[in-house]
Amino acid sequence: MIVNGKALAIKIEHDLITRGRSLERVPQLSIISVGENQVSERFVRMKTEYAARVGVHTDVVHLPETVGTQAVIEKITEQSLHADGIIVQLPLPPSCDTGAVLASISREKDVDALSSNPIVLSPVVAAVQRILIEGGVSLTHKQILVIGRGRLVGAPLTAWLSENGNTVEVIGDEVEDISLHTHSADVIISGAGEPHFIKPTMIKEGVVLVDCGTSEAGGRTLGDADPSCAEKCTLFTPVPGGVGPVTVAILFENLFSLIDLRGSIE
Repeated sequence: MIVNGKALAIKIEHDLITRGRSLERVPQLSIISVGENQVSERFVRMKTEYAARVGVHTDVVHLPETVGTQAVIEKITEQSLHADGIIVQLPLPPSCDTGAVLASISREKDVDALSSNPIVLSPVVAAVQRILIEGGVSLTHKQILVIGRGRLVGAPLTAWLSENGNTVEVIGDEVEDISLHTHSADVIISGAGEPHFIKPTMIKEGVVLVDCGTSEAGGRTLGDADPSCAEKCTLFTPVPGGVGPVTVAILFENLFSLIDLRGSIE
């Protein structure tokens, strides 16, 4: 089964349009982007286009590559005065302390669930969860491999999988030959960001392969897994068109949920 993430995102989109009509005002989302990164720019574009379709106003703030940590934090504080949700597009340049920047986002407006003690589930975690449910995949008694320890994919997915009683192996750059680990895995979730480094010869027949990695090569957006891997998989998420669109859709689910929560508190 090759997952059609765009179709799943459209289903979520229809639900969000209905939810948006019940609100008394147009939701406001601020996206803060620092420097220039082709993959980041593509995701910002996906978010603004999706926002327009579900009735959310976006304010995209572009800051230069050389900006410092404090300047980004000040912009977050400024945007928080009117925004219902704040996104800091990652990765940030070396001039910024990513941890300090993310910690400055109010948890009530953290739609990406990257601040400390977030209220909502990480969009990529929720996207993987939704895709596995749609595909009828159970993680019980499965050997699960997570490739990458990044803040956006590897870390939150590992935490979620471990919290739910699964046995998870996590590998990163320290492993020279990942095929020693991929051959035995029943479920592989990759967020390494290395184009097509997972080959069909590295995986077993019937594996579930969830590709959360994105990188640019020759003007194309590529995933971690070679597309020909799909022939050996019971479930495969392509890049583009797999996890990415669902992640964006769930980010907006998080935005609406945080708005609803604040309304109930107020």
